[in-house]
Amino acid sequence: MKDPLFYYKLIAENANDMIRVLDNNFRIEYINEGAHRRILGYSSKDLIGQFVLNFVHPEDKEKVINFTRKHLKKKSGIIELRIKKNDGNYIWVETNGKIIERDDHPSQILIILRNIDKQKKYERKIKRSEKQLQKVNALLEKQIKERSRNLKQVEKKYQDLFEASPNPIIISDLDGYIIDCNQATLKKLGFSKDEFLDKHYTSYKDFQDLNIKNLKQKFRNSIKKDMTGSFDVQLITKNGKLIWVNFNFSIFKSGTKHLIQIILHDITESKKKESELIRISDLKSENLKTITHELKIPLTAIKGNCDLILNLDSQKIEEKILKMVENIKQGTNRLELLINHLLEVAFLKSSKALLNKEYQNLADLIKDAVKQLSLRAKAKSIEIDVDIHDRLYTKFDREKLNNVLLNLINNAIKFTQEGGKVRIKSGIDKENYIVSIRDTGIGFIEGEKEKLFKEFGKIERNDEDWLVGIEGTGLGLFITKRALELHDGKIWVESEGRGKGSKFSFSIPIIEN
Repeated sequence: MKDPLFYYKLIAENANDMIRVLDNNFRIEYINEGAHRRILGYSSKDLIGQFVLNFVHPEDKEKVINFTRKHLKKKSGIIELRIKKNDGNYIWVETNGKIIERDDHPSQILIILRNIDKQKKYERKIKRSEKQLQKVNALLEKQIKERSRNLKQVEKKYQDLFEASPNPIIISDLDGYIIDCNQATLKKLGFSKDEFLDKHYTSYKDFQDLNIKNLKQKFRNSIKKDMTGSFDVQLITKNGKLIWVNFNFSIFKSGTKHLIQIILHDITESKKKESELIRISDLKSENLKTITHELKIPLTAIKGNCDLILNLDSQKIEEKILKMVENIKQGTNRLELLINHLLEVAFLKSSKALLNKEYQNLADLIKDAVKQLSLRAKAKSIEIDVDIHDRLYTKFDREKLNNVLLNLINNAIKFTQEGGKVRIKSGIDKENYIVSIRDTGIGFIEGEKEKLFKEFGKIERNDEDWLVGIEGTGLGLFITKRALELHDGKIWVESEGRGKGSKFSFSIPIIEN
């Protein structure tokens, strides 16, 4: 086994958090430039020699000063605060400070800053979760690199970083044998270092539930791709406590051998909150389904009676009454469409929403959708040009993607004037198929694009006389977006402005059979 200091150096170079070293006057001596550029937009030249409080949010400065006074004797502490980015905006960070001593005297201050901006946004959403029912945002880690001129000082610095990290860190090989870990790991899982090192993951009950074969494959795939990854897993500590952790791993090379750095974040509380959000969302979806089903019963009766009256001898019924009945029927049709859309929304937003995916040709589905809408296009003298690959095989739910295509193509026809054109094209982008539907219709301005895929994001165009009368529920594109997300796909729109047409595109992963 190589000198542990060698691994400390590699670990720090591949760490995720921002790192700073301050002198005794709280001026910045060192930063890991890669992380600071990536997260805050600063270079070493921007920060070295600067007073650290210059970058703290004005509302947080007094808190930081009081915290520093309180924790100087303790030699370490953790605080959350806002710091300024190079573009002038502020982000939330969790700051872990530790005084580094040389010859029993304070020499420098080591600070590890973790980007928790998304976590803070998530916490704010949790406070509104009973009304908004939004899911928690995942916490992200940023990788950084570190340099130093003096090898001995660098190795000491790396060792301090490794041991001072508030997050558990594990170093292993690709076969699952643990090479090193820091004190935070031992504290979190309850082992001693002798118990933990040079053993395989499967030697410990807290790792036994992991599918080691799949885990090894995930690590090996990362070598070929971006060398990083993240996933959540449930562990059991030595004393039997069940916890959720996020494995944020990166692959680095030591000589000819690849090693894995795994940073563990305890996300147990986040998982509890996420489960509660899902429970509330499912309850809302079930209530919505119940209400809409109840609405359909009288609606069916009204619609049936309207049809009955309209089928009677029109000579015996006043024209005024016939007109009223026709208006009632049109209203029930619109209400029925809204109810059906609400039922689909309830299904797609439920955690129980399951897709019936089968390996099939997306190209055939596109052609079928065009065929279904050909008469509608012909009625407006709209030309539909289909330029797609013959083979677009992947796994998808035929019913859901058929609805996606029908909605997008129907919208293109509906919002394009007579004599216009609609073009459907396919492409391949890395690991996804891309399908685009371009029209020569009304197009969108910037403010409208933001509303398109929102729930009830209906756009009013009262100034467009030639489009007055076009009605909708404001749910079609929301349903389309959610259906694609359940396929791990995305949807987006492009338009140069009013009267210049639009282009809706969506992606769907290429999955081998």
